[in-house]
Amino acid sequence: MSSGFKKALKPLAMSVPYLGKVISQRDRYLTERDAAFAHIESLDTEKQSLIHRNSELIQECESLIGIRDNLILARDNLQQTLASVREPLDAQIKQLNLEKYILTQALVPHRPWLALDVNIHETYSIPSLMSPEESLYLHWIAREYYEGVGEIFDGGPLLGESTCALSSGLALNSRVGNKHKRIHSYDLFMYAEYYMAPLFTGTGLQDGESFLPLFLKNTMQFKDYIDFHAGDILTMDWTGEPLEIAFIDLAKSREINDHLVKQLFGVLIPGRSIVAQQDYFHFYCYWIHLTMEYLKDYFSIIESPYGGTLCFLLKHKIPDELLELPASEVYEKGRSLRLIDDCIARFRGLQKLKVTTAKIRLLAALNEMEQAAAVAREVRNSPEWIESGDMYCDILMDMSEAQNFIPRTILFPGVTDGTKLRGISRRYNIFGLDEEFFAVPASTEKFDVHDAADRNREEVVKARNFHELHNLIGENIMPTPPEEYTESN
Repeated sequence: MSSGFKKALKPLAMSVPYLGKVISQRDRYLTERDAAFAHIESLDTEKQSLIHRNSELIQECESLIGIRDNLILARDNLQQTLASVREPLDAQIKQLNLEKYILTQALVPHRPWLALDVNIHETYSIPSLMSPEESLYLHWIAREYYEGVGEIFDGGPLLGESTCALSSGLALNSRVGNKHKRIHSYDLFMYAEYYMAPLFTGTGLQDGESFLPLFLKNTMQFKDYIDFHAGDILTMDWTGEPLEIAFIDLAKSREINDHLVKQLFGVLIPGRSIVAQQDYFHFYCYWIHLTMEYLKDYFSIIESPYGGTLCFLLKHKIPDELLELPASEVYEKGRSLRLIDDCIARFRGLQKLKVTTAKIRLLAALNEMEQAAAVAREVRNSPEWIESGDMYCDILMDMSEAQNFIPRTILFPGVTDGTKLRGISRRYNIFGLDEEFFAVPASTEKFDVHDAADRNREEVVKARNFHELHNLIGENIMPTPPEEYTESN
């Protein structure tokens, strides 16, 4: 080999190791590339797997959402079903509670005051709107129940029948030693002709004159027992002494009612004090029903005399904040209607009708005239109204007066002849009782509203059913009687 050729191969020989190194590096890069490609392929496979799993999860979520929606629907259906079942159950529970109360009353002596051989009405001959049994009850409670641990509140005695009933009972009470000025009689003692006239026949009193001298004359024999207070009750405060008996017949306005609660209910004696609300079974004083229902957890209803009175026994001391009778808790529309409905649910027969007339009055005060008229029609068509029998004249007075707060066009839609309607209503006592109803019989100087109702029974019953109004007024005024006024039985 020539030296020149060798000389030419010498650089080549020197580059062989370098070439091997390049080839080795190339192979390493190719291996890494293949590994990267494999990893990419693996990631792509994993991505496809994740995409598939995501689709499965989406389907599972949609399935769960469907199950959730079905459960919500089932819950709503169950709530509706429970509500439909609960309402009649609640009604049954109220009925059972009422029957329990009636049974409890049957197990105690029945109206023990009736066993007394006393007639306050005849003994003292004082004109009054109280029933004879109410007077007898007041005599009995002061005679047989009163222990002298508190005072006696005589609210609204007018001419003094309630005062004489309480005083005559206290006089015969052998358990009480100190009887001096224990009866506190509060009244405005001011004559108002528009509703007092039947009780003051022959007195010659004029509107606004004081009848305190008549009260003092009628109660003279019991003057040592009586501490009378003449004037506006809203300007007077109670003495602060404990109160054992509270006879309330002057809560003729919401303001007076609230004032009496603040002044008197805080000094009542738990387990001992009795509150006799004389206007409970009466259409006008709906605030009494709202108040006593609002405070129902603190009172028990006890045996009461026949008439307008319902009696309550204080069970527990009433918290001071409740004595304020917060308007939102008592007089707000929704709350007041629930309270009055709870009152109505407590009673049956005539008493139920009486409290329902107070609801009519409440609705009218709330300016819910259509609803008030609807309740009036419900009363007239109720079994209690139809079955009221001898008690019919008693409820008619409250019903008629309650309806006076409802516009005639709402109470009797379609009646256009106002003059003729007023004549019919006066003649048949549809809306109110006329002057003849309150006429005092010539044979006696006493006025008794129950006797007056009996005397006028034949005329009064002519207005018993709504459908009769169509016949009384005539085809020319009301061609087609409203469906709700037609006789259903």
